[in-house]
Amino acid sequence: MFVNLRCIRGGATGTDETPDPPGDGYADNWFHTLSLTLGGQVR
Repeated sequence: MFVNLRCIRGGATGTDETPDPPGDGYADNWFHTLSLTLGGQVR
């Protein structure tokens, strides 16, 4: 039997020197995901 727990996280915060209207060029993007795997083997 096994249990696998995986967390993947990352992101970005900052500004763009040449923003496209209607935005102000500020970026605050974050990504979080969690994965749980349970398994076993039958012989």
